[in-house]
Amino acid sequence: MALTFGARLALGAVVFLAALLRSHASGADFQDTLARVSADPFNLGLAQAAGFGLVLMLGLSVAKGSGSAREDLAVVAVPLPAVALLLLAGAALQFPLTELGNLLSEFWPTPLAEQVAQRDLLNPHGYLGGAALIFALVLVAPLSEELLFRGLILRGLTARHGPLAGLFFSALLFGALHHGTSMFPATIAGLILGLVVLRTGSTLASVVVHAGVNAMPVLLPERVYALRGFNVVGTQVYHLPVALFVGATLLASAAFYLLFRMSDSEDL
Repeated sequence: MALTFGARLALGAVVFLAALLRSHASGADFQDTLARVSADPFNLGLAQAAGFGLVLMLGLSVAKGSGSAREDLAVVAVPLPAVALLLLAGAALQFPLTELGNLLSEFWPTPLAEQVAQRDLLNPHGYLGGAALIFALVLVAPLSEELLFRGLILRGLTARHGPLAGLFFSALLFGALHHGTSMFPATIAGLILGLVVLRTGSTLASVVVHAGVNAMPVLLPERVYALRGFNVVGTQVYHLPVALFVGATLLASAAFYLLFRMSDSEDL
């Protein structure tokens, strides 16, 4: 719990400090500068890398593992065939997770302003904006969050309380990192990502799945293809087409099944 709270606090503190320094240097209004920094994916990526990196270092120093940081966090290479399956599983998993959020929105609607802000974040202008978004969502977020939640927290809880408790509580903490209707889908994602690490023995495997999940909104923003229930904002709650939901769920399940077969046969 302390690590999760620390990660959120560190991320917010880095964003706040960056806005404060930029506002002081330019003489601009602090609130306007803070809003711009918070909407810039490159700044958010750097802030998350710095904040989560600090929490990881503190957590590793407290845990005092028996090996190197690489060993303690289970940073183990993954074969290329497995990487392809992991990316496919993550990309397909995005759709059932999104639909779960849509169902929750029927009871707890996401404010329109928040939807618009998220849409604008996922629709960058120019190549540099696109590169910054990929840097923040597909590289920094999966790597930092997986090393913390599946590398440090899951493995620490598993060592103390067993794999089932470790899987369950690390997923709850991962869900708590998020907010609103994304908390429950994030918890489900945490269970799946934790299972991937427990079955493969590698946090890099969960990093690749996480990257696949995060890549889909980047690759399919509204300006590329408007898909209700996925990237179209509005006061009305939209749902994914049934065929897409079922097909993506089956595809993700098949990819995970093949992946776990590989891990059972020691090819992973």
